[in-house]
Amino acid sequence: MISRTAFVIVCGLVGLLAAGIDLASTQKTYQAHAQIFATAVTDSSANANILYSASMYAQSRVQSYTTVPTSPSVVRPVKSKLHLSLSTSALAGEITANAPLNLTLLNIAVKDSSPARAARIADAVASQTIVVIQRLEAVSTTTDASTLKLTVVHPPNAPAAPVAPRPLLLLLVGLLAGLIVGLAVVVVRERIRPRVRSAVDVESATDAPVLCEIPSQRPGTEPAAFMDAYRRLAAFVVHPRAAELAAIGGRHDLVSASGDGTGSAPPPTSRVLAVVGAGHGAGASSVAVNLSKALAEAGRQTCLVDLDLRKPSVGREFELPDRPGGAAVITGKTSLDEALARVGDNLAVLPAGGPTTSPGELLSSPALREAIEQLRGQFEFVIIDSGSLIDTADGLQAVLLADEVLVVVAARRTSLADLTRAADAAARVGRPASGVVANRTGPTWATTRRLGMRPLGTSPTGEPAPTLPADARSTEDGHAVIA
Repeated sequence: MISRTAFVIVCGLVGLLAAGIDLASTQKTYQAHAQIFATAVTDSSANANILYSASMYAQSRVQSYTTVPTSPSVVRPVKSKLHLSLSTSALAGEITANAPLNLTLLNIAVKDSSPARAARIADAVASQTIVVIQRLEAVSTTTDASTLKLTVVHPPNAPAAPVAPRPLLLLLVGLLAGLIVGLAVVVVRERIRPRVRSAVDVESATDAPVLCEIPSQRPGTEPAAFMDAYRRLAAFVVHPRAAELAAIGGRHDLVSASGDGTGSAPPPTSRVLAVVGAGHGAGASSVAVNLSKALAEAGRQTCLVDLDLRKPSVGREFELPDRPGGAAVITGKTSLDEALARVGDNLAVLPAGGPTTSPGELLSSPALREAIEQLRGQFEFVIIDSGSLIDTADGLQAVLLADEVLVVVAARRTSLADLTRAADAAARVGRPASGVVANRTGPTWATTRRLGMRPLGTSPTGEPAPTLPADARSTEDGHAVIA
């Protein structure tokens, strides 16, 4: 799936390509021009009034002869003289003529696929037009004397450049047509498949709350704001009430290994979280990687497992060399300890080990469940990156290995239908989504939240939010802490 902007650009390029193909396949057309000047025949001793009347007479007569160049009396002799294979009607279709107002000029234009032939036809048409008009203007049928004198003042020349097709115009039209079609498709698609644009949209598609909103990493975005979002997500993962305290008390940082700032002991058992995308392109792998980093930063022993066996990316993210990974562990080619890569004091990574041709069989293997259980005994948090939950059955196999499921949506990209499908799929296998992570949010994202991420002073039902519990206090620097 590509973004809407990329789709529109691709459509524009397709239109440009189509215009280019049409341009290459269209036969070039050349146009040759000839111009005839008409004057009325007068006596050399005529005065000004007579000359003026003669000029007006010539103007009126020229206007009536614009159809002569395309008439059979001109076309047939030209066709015969030049031995043209065109039919009479086809040849007439190549000829146009016009007479500018208040002038005694007759303009003749001939279009043809050959520049030289266009010039020859234009010359022959001009000559034959003069013959026909002089015959029509003859003083009598017994003499060649005519009331008009016609002269070719601009003989035709072979044109150097074609008049059609016009490359720049055709390419521009193709590009604009492609862009318009792309925009129309995007608009229709938005109408048919509305996108996730706010927390309210998420609530309309699933019962799972929005746990965190990850801003887009665009120029001008503060890197600290990006990682702070993951620290808030990690705080919620470690202790669900931490997010509620952050919403009520304001600022929140993940400052202690206990997760809630209380100094309480870690949970008695480790937890396995599957991070899945609601469709391709949601950014589930990015969320899994950065959540793991945030948990490790907080002092939590964390293991990131790449189970996106079709398109693994975790190894590349940590710049791990080609090495055996999860696939090799499942097939028994290497041990779990050999495949694990320590990338920090509190963070280990189990890469996929490269794409595999049978991910479904590997993900349903008992050996994988055994490996996850071994990791559960070594780490406080096991984060599974399983890619998309709805494109293939691989995501569901990974979900079955987890205790909790985080569904990732891409703001303005993931459709509400895909989010609903992902949440329903997880619920059907007994692993309902614990929460939704809104990824790549921007200025247009509506920040209305519920649960721990709701705005100050409101509750999920819109009622006044509860006050801090009796055992809670705020530190001087704004951290919310449970006593």
